[in-house]
Amino acid sequence: MRGSPDISTVELSRTRLRLRDDLVFVPQNYDGTPYYHIEVKTTAEYFRIGYPEYVFVSLLDGRTTFSEALAVASQKLKTDALNQTQAMAIYSWLLDNALAAFADADTSASGALSTVRTAATGETFWKQLNPLWMKLPLGRPEALLQAIKPTLEWMFSVPATIAAILLMCIAGLMLGSHWDQFSAASANVVARDNWLWLLLAWIGLKFFHELGHGLVCQRYGGNIRETGIVLAFLAPLAYVDASSSWSFRSRWQRIHTAMAGVYVELVIASIAAIVWIQSESPLVRHLLQNVIVMASLSTVLFNLNPLMKFDGYYVFSDLLQVPNLSSQAGSILRSLGHRIFFGDSGAAPTVIGRKWWILLAYGIASAFWRMLVCVSLLITASVLFHGAGIALAAVGVAMWFGAPLWKAMTAAWRLWNQHPERLLRASLVSSIAIVVILAGLFGLPAPVMTTAPGIVDFSDGQVVRALSPGFVESVHVSNGQSVAEGDLLISLRNDEVTARLEDLQKQVEQEELRL
Repeated sequence: MRGSPDISTVELSRTRLRLRDDLVFVPQNYDGTPYYHIEVKTTAEYFRIGYPEYVFVSLLDGRTTFSEALAVASQKLKTDALNQTQAMAIYSWLLDNALAAFADADTSASGALSTVRTAATGETFWKQLNPLWMKLPLGRPEALLQAIKPTLEWMFSVPATIAAILLMCIAGLMLGSHWDQFSAASANVVARDNWLWLLLAWIGLKFFHELGHGLVCQRYGGNIRETGIVLAFLAPLAYVDASSSWSFRSRWQRIHTAMAGVYVELVIASIAAIVWIQSESPLVRHLLQNVIVMASLSTVLFNLNPLMKFDGYYVFSDLLQVPNLSSQAGSILRSLGHRIFFGDSGAAPTVIGRKWWILLAYGIASAFWRMLVCVSLLITASVLFHGAGIALAAVGVAMWFGAPLWKAMTAAWRLWNQHPERLLRASLVSSIAIVVILAGLFGLPAPVMTTAPGIVDFSDGQVVRALSPGFVESVHVSNGQSVAEGDLLISLRNDEVTARLEDLQKQVEQEELRL
């Protein structure tokens, strides 16, 4: 039986690649550094590479071998050229993403990468089966956007944007003057029986949110390849694929596209706030309050949060002029971790100075935030769905953390066989870090002490009340003693009641004498 070919048996340096005919390369500039945006016209896929990678890739015409392309790129770029390892990684990346194919003379080597592509496809397939995060595409919205574009496009012009900002300021000031009333009524928004109105407000806001992304993206010449719903723990989240905005040469156009959804939500929330203040109907005010709360909470916690790959992330990336912000920050964090735990200095950092510290801080904050969100969602699922939620949470843990954990264990085993001293160093450093953290949590005094009064009572206790009030004069039973009906428990003293009793007794004696 014939087995699948192994990529390690192919001499890629002697092969020749030919780029796809439907690739479009668009130059971009980030903080003085040139990058190239790759668009696949037929599949509407988008990628981004640096200038040294572009020079190497542009030489792959089906006639030039890997070694020849690397030599020409090295001669042109000198010290900025890719080394052989980096070029080989780009070479394999082009094949894995079907951006290039082997020339006709090298078709025998094409099967060597079939297993790699099959493994990548299988990994994507298993990710799509995660019950806690499922993506449901609903098709292309181009026809809808083209139909409503003449009617709504004016909302994103400069005059309309200025007017909208003024409207937001006015609504904020008006709502601030009624803040006590608004905050007092907000308790009804998070009530258990209000979930249906919250869901309807959420769906309506997200529909217009994604509509804003699509209209602005088309305004600058982009296209929306797909729209759909993401089920995050069975909660629906809408999305549109506006990745074509990555090809815009102006970063302000990309920022405008990313902020369009938040802009639409804030406009709706501002109008709702003004109407809420003027309305006297309790039902109308309640519905509008749902819209205001959902627009503000979802915008701040999710859309404007740069720690997750939503709108705020892409805006922050363009403001910093750092492409692939998350991957670069993660690379710096991993490099620092390897240096601390394994003593591996690695290659020289590609980012230095203040930006290195910004990316490091972002990588740490993003890692903690993602972990917090994952743990919170898993706990929520296990609580809301009881036994089924625990099963869903277990599947989600396996889907999210199974593959990284397996890769970490494989890398640790490989390191133990090749450099066991590095693994021992990592174990020692990890142990010291855990001890220091535990000592800080349990050994140091808390800077803030919080006290709260409370009453401890028995769940099955019985309350015995006297017919008249009074001060306890004596207790006739002890703690834990069994009592029966009619037993004397305590004696009460009430001078006022005693005086009234004596007065009534004298009145009775007087009436008896008169009788």
